[in-house]
Amino acid sequence: MHGSKILLMFIIFDIWTTCCYQDTNNQEGGAFNEECRQSSSSRQTFAMPLLPGIFPFRLKTEQCTRSNPLIVGGTTAEPGEFPHMAALGYQSEDGEIEWLCGGSLISSRFIITAAHCVKSRRGAPQWAQIGLVRLQNSTEYNRKVESTWVYPDYDPPAVYNDIALVKLEQTVIPKSNIRPICLSVPEELITPDSKVFATGWGRIGYGLASSQMLLKVPLKMVEDEKCKTYYSADRFLPDGISDRQFCAGPYDHDSQDTCQGDSGGPVQVTSKENQCIQFLVGITSFGKYCGSGTPGVYMKISPFLPWIKSIVWPSKQFTRSIKYLT
Repeated sequence: MHGSKILLMFIIFDIWTTCCYQDTNNQEGGAFNEECRQSSSSRQTFAMPLLPGIFPFRLKTEQCTRSNPLIVGGTTAEPGEFPHMAALGYQSEDGEIEWLCGGSLISSRFIITAAHCVKSRRGAPQWAQIGLVRLQNSTEYNRKVESTWVYPDYDPPAVYNDIALVKLEQTVIPKSNIRPICLSVPEELITPDSKVFATGWGRIGYGLASSQMLLKVPLKMVEDEKCKTYYSADRFLPDGISDRQFCAGPYDHDSQDTCQGDSGGPVQVTSKENQCIQFLVGITSFGKYCGSGTPGVYMKISPFLPWIKSIVWPSKQFTRSIKYLT
């Protein structure tokens, strides 16, 4: 009726999607993105109008905290914003656990990180915390590391092939604040000058203390030729930047950077179609003085996918179903 208003009253019923998936060996990147996609299910909501003659209708809402691509020059991450983010802990001589590196959950048992975080003077990490924004001292949040793998061609002190895998003792159950990140990045998300973002609990500046809160910082991809000019003569990169590495630098101002303690953590982008799905572009590896304006060096993920698959998904039998939990 002209000039009148109709008030629709309805009851909402929530249904959590059970996401089943099949092996997609013939689809590019399928096997590397299935666990992250299936645990990023949307919630289905049925609205039942309290009026005759109107049928129930279905609503679909994303179950995640959306990333804000706004760590030196960073801002605090929101709870659940980076559900794949992991902190790696090392036992100190006095028995305390020190959280010295980052990592990314890529499956229900595996975290990917930098090789120098595993093959270090402190040895391999013994613990991991996942799904937290503030690092916790309580042991109830600690997950025991079972074993580690370092990429075979990693040869320190050079930082080439700086990539490793960490296997947890127990399976991680997907929740709203704990989900794997996807590994096979769509080409359209990575272009020259692409905006990516890094996360970590590292130092907030050169010579400063580490952050207890997870920080995020926007970075800009740097073209390969320009990247090589920054690292043409470096003892950790005797042959310059390789095709398995990339540079990323400040996005808005020179102080935006990763720093000590951010090593092994992710550089990521968010899917344009589903804000709950994030893709791992690279791993924080190496840099010069934090916040100096010089781009940092990161390991690309794509060249290492065959090696990752051989350890994490050796059979590619993705036929189970997992329910998304709150």
